[in-house]
Amino acid sequence: MRKLLPILLMMFCPIYLTAHCQLPCGIYHDDLRFASLEEDIQTLNKAIAEIKKNNGSSAEEKNQLVRSVNLKDQYADKIAHTMTFYFLQQRLKPEQKNLTSLLNSAFNILQLAVKVKASVDSNLVSSLNEEIANFKALYSSTE
Repeated sequence: MRKLLPILLMMFCPIYLTAHCQLPCGIYHDDLRFASLEEDIQTLNKAIAEIKKNNGSSAEEKNQLVRSVNLKDQYADKIAHTMTFYFLQQRLKPEQKNLTSLLNSAFNILQLAVKVKASVDSNLVSSLNEEIANFKALYSSTE
């Protein structure tokens, strides 16, 4: 039975991988993550601009409107996912300098991402972008 236990666990308890493997591999690309966050902000701005200009008068415009809303929500979630699964779970450590400031900034990013999903306010995206820049500056000062 002891030999079967690992096999049974692998069969009935699948492991779901995310953007980063979350193994103690030590392979981290912080600059890549920040570049990705900047790209996500650009996508949010474009999606919101598309939503605002679309009046949904034709079936094609309605389709594009739905696609733009879905894209906006998806990229706001992507930002939250990167902050949670990469920075909070893997990169920030209890002994890290400025930990309280980093955690507050990360929390603000997560809150703003939720607000962006519930709105088409470009100012919220700007605030989100500013908070990501703040987090990046704080994070870079701890290395």
